[in-house]
Amino acid sequence: MDIQAKEKMLANELGIADRHVCIVGSTLICGQGNDVDFLCLVPSETILEDRGFAPDIEVNYEPPLRSFRRDGLNAIAVTDPRFYFAEVAIAHAARLVAACPWDMAHRDNRIRFHGEVREQVLSRLADAEGMF
Repeated sequence: MDIQAKEKMLANELGIADRHVCIVGSTLICGQGNDVDFLCLVPSETILEDRGFAPDIEVNYEPPLRSFRRDGLNAIAVTDPRFYFAEVAIAHAARLVAACPWDMAHRDNRIRFHGEVREQVLSRLADAEGMF
């Protein structure tokens, strides 16, 4: 299953917009990991608890992020849309940097890098109009 399909599946389960779920961490950056980390823009963390996710007692992210786990899923909840979209940008920038085939000394490649990250954020922002 590809990344967007996994995001959509969790979004549907949580009853939130597809663009409010973003795979992050090793699954996004490396293509695999010990678990699957999802950044979730939620109106309330209770959405996760109501669907069987338990607060993570091993990982303490910096507020406003809060981790919840269920089986091999790590749902990282955030209720602030601005913080969510900043984290989406950081995650996709990290993915590009980790596998960057472009020589960033060249202007055209830097422009391409910005465009790739911008596309990810703007596509998610399209569903968030009126949230700010």
